[in-house]
Amino acid sequence: MNISGSTRPIAILGSPLGHSLSPLMHNYLFRIAGLNNVYIPLEVNEKDLESAVIGLWSLGFLGANVTIPYKELIMDYLIDISEEARLIGAVNTLICSEQGFRGDNTDGKGFINSLLMEKDWRPYAKRAVIFGAGGSARAVCTALALNGTEEIAIVNRSLPRANDIRNNITAKVGAKVGVMLWEDRGLQDAISKADIIINTTPLGMEPKINAAPPINMEWLDQGQLVVDLIYNPLKTKLLEEASLRGCEVLNGLGMLIHQGVLSFKLWTGIEPPFEGLRDLLEKSLALDE
Repeated sequence: MNISGSTRPIAILGSPLGHSLSPLMHNYLFRIAGLNNVYIPLEVNEKDLESAVIGLWSLGFLGANVTIPYKELIMDYLIDISEEARLIGAVNTLICSEQGFRGDNTDGKGFINSLLMEKDWRPYAKRAVIFGAGGSARAVCTALALNGTEEIAIVNRSLPRANDIRNNITAKVGAKVGVMLWEDRGLQDAISKADIIINTTPLGMEPKINAAPPINMEWLDQGQLVVDLIYNPLKTKLLEEASLRGCEVLNGLGMLIHQGVLSFKLWTGIEPPFEGLRDLLEKSLALDE
């Protein structure tokens, strides 16, 4: 990589960033696309977030990604926000303009693209169960609703955040969304009837690899798709057990790749070739084990 005075940098803002795969991914994409850009991780304290946004724009950064815990807070410091980002209630991508940064969110579309391209699975008229009610759940739920999912159940430890997602999507998209607690008696029925079950919680992530959402594997059957947004490990306890039940399974690495490719296109106008990207990221994850 040859960095010069004409190199346009792009950053990722968040905290912590030590294990982020985004710098590896985007610098690889810049290289194979032949672009004079560099992607750098910048850990930022919450009190400095507004100054960081102003500073990046003043220094000529082409854009940025935003990750935990600033996807919602950063919306206050942007000049414009896309309709999908407003629906999700979070921003993961900043795009430079003459007046400042615009905000968008590629998480939801990245999730849908991973389903289409890796499993040839389409959400239209399907039933979904989503575990968790954080930012990832909000993006996934919104994307499913926008793509015609017939019924969505959000399962969470507590109801307030789940209700907030349901109310937002019901009001703005019109999809049928229900909520339930982990111990709800209707959980078995919801999972048994679902076409897709999605874990958006950190249960099963390193180092707590033996944890999983409260799913009795006897509720699952062949033909269902079980998705875990975790990609470290690549095959969580949930995916291992679901696979033994004959379910199709998918980890979160595809969503990471596809949301990254969408961000890349927003910055550059180019959709990069990314055939070797999964192998690169999987090798990096294996080295970290």
